[in-house]
Amino acid sequence: MDIRLQGTGPVSLEIVRSVTDGLNLGTMKPGDRLPTERELAERLGIARGTVNKAYDLLKRDGLVVAIQGAGSFIAGPTGVLHEQDKQHAVNRIDETIRDLVDR
Repeated sequence: MDIRLQGTGPVSLEIVRSVTDGLNLGTMKPGDRLPTERELAERLGIARGTVNKAYDLLKRDGLVVAIQGAGSFIAGPTGVLHEQDKQHAVNRIDETIRDLVDR
């Protein structure tokens, strides 16, 4: 998941724009898991609250859904993950867990 800052405005809105651009370009798809707030904040060198604000905006706009205990995911076109997208998300989580166990 490639979320980048360009330094052209409020950081939280840049994160929103980066995710929106990823959807429009097809580099992000429904079911893709977003980094945790902490992971993204550390990677971008910003405050976790800024990431939280961006994720809240994305959820409000129906672009992201949060599943308690699993994370935040790119939503389907209606803002709700379809069964196929849910399975994709679960598969991605399983892959991540296997990778962590292997380490």
